[in-house]
Amino acid sequence: MNTRSVLGMLVAAIFGMGSLLISVPSDAFPFYDAGVELSCGLCPIGVVSSERFPPPVSVSITGPSVGPTGSAEARVDRGVLGASAKASAPAETELGGITALGQAEFTIPVTISGPAGSSGPASLRLSLNGSIDPVIGGRTGVFVFGTFTPGTNPGAPPDNLFTGLGSVDCRTGTCFPVTQSLLDGYSGGPVALTAPLGVVSPGDYVLRLGLQAGASARENLAIGGSGSSEFMSSLTFASSGPVFLLPDGFTANAPDGAVFDNLFAPGTVSPEPATIFLVGTTAAGIWLANWRRRSQRSPQP
Repeated sequence: MNTRSVLGMLVAAIFGMGSLLISVPSDAFPFYDAGVELSCGLCPIGVVSSERFPPPVSVSITGPSVGPTGSAEARVDRGVLGASAKASAPAETELGGITALGQAEFTIPVTISGPAGSSGPASLRLSLNGSIDPVIGGRTGVFVFGTFTPGTNPGAPPDNLFTGLGSVDCRTGTCFPVTQSLLDGYSGGPVALTAPLGVVSPGDYVLRLGLQAGASARENLAIGGSGSSEFMSSLTFASSGPVFLLPDGFTANAPDGAVFDNLFAPGTVSPEPATIFLVGTTAAGIWLANWRRRSQRSPQP
């Protein structure tokens, strides 16, 4: 997966300059990714990415100590996403502005169970908490995105897209909010989100959920600027009540997202197949050894 191009599109998504969706590798499922990027006029572009199982996955990057400066972090765990970005550029620098981005996402299987032949509308309940802090000459934002697609192929064309944008733009010398969809009117702090997933029926689905935090300074003005977007470990499944709002008689399980019987249980991990095999064979071995000892102690006819 080309994380540089991914982050480029995510930056564009935050600041309204391009598209969002990218391809998720079909050979990495479930898929967890954390990435960070810094870019400025004469600064080297630094990208750090991590794609591995099992989570948690975390990355960070820090820019130059003089001139345009910035940093970014990202973290992903089962059912938890976090990202932050900071950027600052003094007015007197000749190096131009700076942009920082942190992004985290996961793609996991979800099993919906319910009465055979039945269907109905579904939604996903999420919780977001963080802060957006720009000053004159800066721009900051947070972006939430996801898809919910029938089947078991993470590389299939995405379905049921949901997004939310919360940002503040101070590049023109006056700050004004730019918010959309799930984050319409959002300016920071805790908020409960409900993302529509369309009509579901019993079966397998692929859920993709992502979070990005961006900050930029001195993009268009010959004045200094700074900003930060702090959303580390702050986008999660709903911590109380059902994760998925489903028709009566339905439930959902997504162990790779710590969702069991439609409840979010962070820190709970289902045993991997190899672990189950090891536990099973160990128990069988103990039973066999005990049986042999009992047999050896049994009186002979």
